[in-house]
Amino acid sequence: MYEVDELREAKRQIDSALHKIREVIKTFEAKENPSRYKSQLTLAKRRLKAFGIANQLIEDKLSELENNHDWALNGHHLNTTIRAEKRFEFGS
Repeated sequence: MYEVDELREAKRQIDSALHKIREVIKTFEAKENPSRYKSQLTLAKRRLKAFGIANQLIEDKLSELENNHDWALNGHHLNTTIRAEKRFEFGS
C-alpha cells in the first residue's frame, strides 16, 4: 500500500488544490454575469466534491494507520512488561 509519509504528502497536495478550487469558485461567482460561467462553476464544484472525498479517505487511512501503530507500540510495551514480570516472578 502507501507509506504514511506518502499519504501525508498527498493530503497536503489535495488541501492545496481544494484551496485553489474554492478561490476559483469565488472568482466565478463574483463575476458580473456568473451564469455565463455555469460549466466552469459546475466543473469546479464537482472537483471540489471529488477532492473532498479523496481527502477524507486519506484522513481515515492515516487515522487507521496511526491507531494501529499506537496499538502495536502499546501491545509491544505490554508484552515486554509481561515477559519482564514473569522473569522476575520465576527468577529467570
